[in-house]
Amino acid sequence: MSALLAISIIALSTLSTETFECREGEMDWECANRESIIVEQKLNVIYRDLLAQMEASDDKDQNNSRAELIKSQTLWVKFREVDCGAYEMFTSQSTSRSALAISCSTEHAKTRIQQLFYFEHW
Repeated sequence: MSALLAISIIALSTLSTETFECREGEMDWECANRESIIVEQKLNVIYRDLLAQMEASDDKDQNNSRAELIKSQTLWVKFREVDCGAYEMFTSQSTSRSALAISCSTEHAKTRIQQLFYFEHW
């Protein structure tokens, strides 16, 4: 098993098993922001590792897949921004608006981590 694959598996397994707890006295948006930072870091590690694996391959199909993955990631980022923007507008009357918007982005990132993990092992 390659080191990159091992790191990706560890990152995904810790994401799915960890429980995220807010600190006492912490505002909802502060808690959501802390979780978001952790999840985004994991997403970035898995994405970079997957790209590195593809780049290291001499397989032409892997190189084509790498280009498509970059395109799909760019489109995914745009989709997430629009989707969570719409969600934020929908919840504009909520007192937890910031936390809800951050959570939307975080949940999308968690889903994307799983998608990239399965892409890597397809």
